[in-house]
Amino acid sequence: MTLRTGTDLFAELRGGRLLPTGCSSIDAELLRGGLREGHLIEICGEPASGKTQLCLTAAAQTLLRGERVAWIDTGASFSAARLIDVLCALRPPLQADHAQLEAALGRVVVAPARDVHAVLDVLGGLLASGDAIAAAIEPLPPQNPRLGLVVLDALPGIAGPLLGVARQAQGPALLARLAAALRALAAARRVPVLAANGWVGSGGGGGGGRPALSEAWRAAPHARLRLRLRQGDAGRCGGVAVPGCRRHEAALLGSSHAPPAAGAGFVIGAAGVAAAR
Repeated sequence: MTLRTGTDLFAELRGGRLLPTGCSSIDAELLRGGLREGHLIEICGEPASGKTQLCLTAAAQTLLRGERVAWIDTGASFSAARLIDVLCALRPPLQADHAQLEAALGRVVVAPARDVHAVLDVLGGLLASGDAIAAAIEPLPPQNPRLGLVVLDALPGIAGPLLGVARQAQGPALLARLAAALRALAAARRVPVLAANGWVGSGGGGGGGRPALSEAWRAAPHARLRLRLRQGDAGRCGGVAVPGCRRHEAALLGSSHAPPAAGAGFVIGAAGVAAAR
């Protein structure tokens, strides 16, 4: 573990870029401006709470800034069609400008990874070169824009099996190694790294429960967001209740730069995750 002084932490607080997730309520009310570069941010929640949708929205925002996205897909959850929908909703001219849309899509690379060793290989490739995702993609030409975001979707699919079998004594050690690799990549490449995680315990719209995985992961992220679906609460788009649009809520459970906070409402629509009104 690397020890840091208060001066180091203050310099980190002042020096990093803040990159928008695309959801103004989460950015303003919880993250003090957005995703901080150099940080590992965990997004946890039950199924259908909006984890992948928030990652896709942040990815679309990054692509529209002209930067690249590396998406590590552990469960075949990445949807190019959904990303196109979000991009076109955020920037409508892309619907008719196929060249610009194709250019934006060309800045995202998806690396399938079915176990923790494959994820570590991908992270090692990114850390070593900053341009190639191990052997999953062809080397990118040097004029390509900077890497602006890394997404790991999702943790339970690769880490859960390590912890669910008692005889696998190496499980916690591998999980700690994964956490260290994610933090090292975020710091070395000065990018925010989003890691989607599950939620265990009391489910539904109530409180209770905890993020999935073990104590080996608990202290890994710089910030931890919890997403949940609010029961019986319709979402509103443009101030009007929309049938079938469900309201979600985000909470900041812990962060090295902000106090815990709750109550950031959001809905999921054509443009991805957006503040609820």
